[in-house]
Amino acid sequence: YVTDITSTNGVNSLYVIKQKDFTDIKVYDAKIGAPHNVIANSQQDKLFVTHSGPGAVTVYDINSDGSLDEVNGRIIFEEDGSVPFGIMNIVSLNEYNAQS
Repeated sequence: YVTDITSTNGVNSLYVIKQKDFTDIKVYDAKIGAPHNVIANSQQDKLFVTHSGPGAVTVYDINSDGSLDEVNGRIIFEEDGSVPFGIMNIVSLNEYNAQS
C-alpha cells in the first residue's frame, strides 16, 4: 500500500501494488486529501491512513484479494490544526505467537 501525499483532494491517491510481480497496480481515491502513512491491522482486513495536511485518519476495508473497498472508506478522526503523522499496529504476544 502506497499513498500520494500531494493529492489535495484524495483523488487517485491510494495505491495497491501486488508483491508477486509489482506490475498489477490498482489506484483508489482517499476520502480526503494528503494521505500519508499507512498500516494494515493484524487481521489484514483494515487499512488505516493518516492525513497530515487536513489532520485526519481514515480507514478502508481490505478485500480478500488485497484490494480496497474505497466506497466503504470512512473518516475516524478529524481535527483542524492536528497533524497525525505516525501510525503503528501493536501486536500482542499471544497474537504474535499465533502467527508464528
